[in-house]
Amino acid sequence: MPAETDVRVRTLVSAFVDDAVSCWLVPDADAREQVYLDWFGLVVEHADRVGAVKAGESVVEVWLRGTEGEPPRMLDDAGERRMAEVAGPFLDRVGVLGELTGARHPVGAHWYLSLIGVAPHHQRTGVGTAALAASLREYDRAGLPTYLEASSLASRALYARLGFTDLGGPIELPGGPDLYPMWRAVGGRGGERR
Repeated sequence: MPAETDVRVRTLVSAFVDDAVSCWLVPDADAREQVYLDWFGLVVEHADRVGAVKAGESVVEVWLRGTEGEPPRMLDDAGERRMAEVAGPFLDRVGVLGELTGARHPVGAHWYLSLIGVAPHHQRTGVGTAALAASLREYDRAGLPTYLEASSLASRALYARLGFTDLGGPIELPGGPDLYPMWRAVGGRGGERR
């Protein structure tokens, strides 16, 4: 399905287009929506094959499976080549983000919440929290911990209420906002990552 017509991709773009991290990655407001439309289209396509994309009426979650060895990749090799074309002058920042988050990503069996977006007209209504809580219960039943990077102090506080704990200090984007790596043990009981 083309990214332009995939409601999951459109929901993610609408949720993230003005996010602080998105603005840092693609400072050109005129280019940002198209870059994210293409990028999230590639990510959703990849996650459909190797992870899980969960979509409700106004919430989209993109999950990737973490294994031993190296962190999960948001894109396969073909997707990364296409992303290099899509990102154009912003590719350096995309690369910095990938390097910094990849260096901090835990290894071992887990699910990685790479993206969760709520359509703007449904933000702050609890639908995103409810969808994420349902996914966390599913992964708890499967016996797998979860990992994410919170993109703001507000989202960090929300994730903490759902049982996530900080995994080291913030990831500092040069000249940009901080990301907060967070780990959730099975059952949200805290504890060390594997």
